[in-house]
Amino acid sequence: MKPKSPASSLGLLAGALTALIAATSAQAALPAGTWTGGSSGTWDTSATNWYGLTGTPWAAAGNIARFTGSADAAFISGTIISDQIVIGATGVSAVATLNGTAGIANTGFVYVGASSTNNTLSVGGTDRLVINASNSRFSVGGSTFGGNSAIISAPGTFAAPTLSMAGNSAQIMVGTSSATNSLSIQGGAYVYDTGTGSGTRALSIGTASGADGNSVLVSGSDGSGNYSTLNRNAAGSYLEVGSAGNNNYVSVSSGGIVINGGRVGIGTNGGSSNYELVTGNLSSFTTSGGSNQFFDIGQTSGSNTNSIRVEAGGTYNFGGSGTSRRIGVGEVANANSNYISITGASTMNFIHTGLPLTIGGVSSGSTTTSGGTGNHLDVYSGGTLNMVNTGTLTIPTGSNTALPTGSSAIVLAGTTSSFNLGDGTGISTAIVGTTTNFATGVYLKNSDGRLNFDNGRLTAGVTGNLVSGLGQISLTHEAYINTPTGFNNTISSAISGSGTLVKEGAGTLTLSGSAADYSGSATISQGTLALGNLTVGDGKTLKGNGTISNSGTVSMTNGSTFGYEVNSTSVTGNLLTISGAVTLDSASGNKVYLTLSNLGNPLTAFATGTTLSLINYTSTLDGDFFFDSGAGAVELKNSDSFEAGLNKWTIVYNAISGGSNFTGTPTGKFINLTAGALTGGGPLTSIPEPGSLLALGMLVGSGAFLRSRRKVVGC
Repeated sequence: MKPKSPASSLGLLAGALTALIAATSAQAALPAGTWTGGSSGTWDTSATNWYGLTGTPWAAAGNIARFTGSADAAFISGTIISDQIVIGATGVSAVATLNGTAGIANTGFVYVGASSTNNTLSVGGTDRLVINASNSRFSVGGSTFGGNSAIISAPGTFAAPTLSMAGNSAQIMVGTSSATNSLSIQGGAYVYDTGTGSGTRALSIGTASGADGNSVLVSGSDGSGNYSTLNRNAAGSYLEVGSAGNNNYVSVSSGGIVINGGRVGIGTNGGSSNYELVTGNLSSFTTSGGSNQFFDIGQTSGSNTNSIRVEAGGTYNFGGSGTSRRIGVGEVANANSNYISITGASTMNFIHTGLPLTIGGVSSGSTTTSGGTGNHLDVYSGGTLNMVNTGTLTIPTGSNTALPTGSSAIVLAGTTSSFNLGDGTGISTAIVGTTTNFATGVYLKNSDGRLNFDNGRLTAGVTGNLVSGLGQISLTHEAYINTPTGFNNTISSAISGSGTLVKEGAGTLTLSGSAADYSGSATISQGTLALGNLTVGDGKTLKGNGTISNSGTVSMTNGSTFGYEVNSTSVTGNLLTISGAVTLDSASGNKVYLTLSNLGNPLTAFATGTTLSLINYTSTLDGDFFFDSGAGAVELKNSDSFEAGLNKWTIVYNAISGGSNFTGTPTGKFINLTAGALTGGGPLTSIPEPGSLLALGMLVGSGAFLRSRRKVVGC
């Protein structure tokens, strides 16, 4: 082999010296307390793995543990007591992992990415991180340095948390002024603010303008019953998502739990498209803390499309009392399109006994102020909004407060605010109560406010107003109105649309004011519908098994239908009691139709002579007669007969006694049907009622009608 020349040897020597000098200079530039232990080492009180320290460096106050390299501090074990832990020196990314055996960091401040981007802190295995100092901080993404992450995955409990914080004004901050930082709590980890010390305690995500896309993720369990938990249930605790930043979020999934002490803020200082998401069975987010409650979604001008979303079986709880704070969604002008969405088999329990849930404005003290445009509350695809607590609601273990006993109302203020109850999939439910000095039920403050029903159920939690105000109720499909036993509720806002008003519950529903002019389809499945006049318009249907208490007239106009439902299996039929006058507008070429449907399964013939009452009217019956709804549209005069199903039926309009489905002392007269044997033509075919309708326990379905096909005169 040819030997190297002297010049080459000198060049190599010079290069080595240069590298040595550079390395020495770089090391000299390291701050005291910088980790130099490489990819593994013992986190302890010796100086072996720390640059610039001698003796027992962590025994004295004022020391800072720094991690400054991508291979630093992987699998650190032992115990360290330090005033600060800093991950990422100026311009250098770092990875610090507490993943040894019972590793404990006892410190006052943790900064992940204080002076550089893309730093990572991991707390796994059986490790613990204790932060205990006045004004203590756990910060991911300080200053303008983004892309940092903290992963807390060591399983913990309320009694033995993975990360615990104490001291005055303890703060968790993710993306104070920088973007795309994240805090992930997973694998059954437990992060807990013990509440020790004084001052407001905050969890802030995306605080400043430009602090975008930051996140807190709480998800999963350790497989042994410990679900990942973020517990900030200290007095005055504030969870703020996207004050001035955009697209920041908290996501709670796969059984994760968030417990917050008292205040919720999303988009509080011009931030937009920020959100809290709770998704999946067992996942929950709870804020409950007495009278120190704020609930701000879209608080200032320019705070748009911020939201709370509860999906796929998740639960969101909010509880409080008193009137000194505020509650609002889209609170001021130009805070637009903010919303709450509850979708699928999910539930929001909103129990604030002092202030209503206000959409398109803000309520505080005893006043509601209108705010932005297009803000909305959505309950879709079988979701539930519950605003009444009789003392049965529970919240996750480890929370020091409970949801209050009582109820709350909904107020729609602002411009074009809406409460959308149902989207045509399943039956979506809202249970509403009252808020003293504000409203009972749903209050539509302004004329363009809308309560939209599309297969939704509104249940009264207290007696009194159920829907009131200048706005309108729109029915796309069924609007199930449930007034429980002993309740007397009123709807006074105008009702329109092509859907059906379905009266449920044994209580009384009164249509008054603008609602008294309702002329759509109505089904009284239980209880009493009280009103002045009811007009059933062209193409609309009246049916039911309850009472219409009317001081005026129930008018069936040209083109309307009376739908009668029977059950040959149980030998029953609906009975609608009408306390006022009834008019069938079938004269001069007009037609009011009668449809007959059999909900029996299997279908059988009624015994000859069985009499069922359609209507018990206690005043007068005016106008003419029903028409068969079949293709021939034959008029059914008094004592005429027609064939439907497996029977021939005879109709009588002025019977003095009720059929087998009537009990009690007869008052007024009855429209009755009496069953006979078929005289020819064979039975008509039918389709059994769907099981979902039978499961309601009441005859309110819209199954296939058994329409009469033949008039048999003189029977």
